[in-house]
Amino acid sequence: PTEYIHRVGRTARGEGAKGKALLVLIPEELQFIRYLEAAKVHVKELEFNEKKLLNVRSALEKYVANDYSMNKLAKEAYRAYIA
Repeated sequence: PTEYIHRVGRTARGEGAKGKALLVLIPEELQFIRYLEAAKVHVKELEFNEKKLLNVRSALEKYVANDYSMNKLAKEAYRAYIA
């Protein structure tokens, strides 16, 4: 959690001092929000239509499968997640 909060904070540096980040969580990860709130990160929850979300998921999976750099990053993220 601290690394993510640090990276989100970096989006707000520089001219204008504003930034935004998007975090997509599965239900098992919702407790992560408390770390963001404790770090004074403004959290705005968005809900999506599940049928539309499945289309997005399918498109993202195809994109990651076909893009070498994204595929490599996805594998690294997964390894970090399960470690």
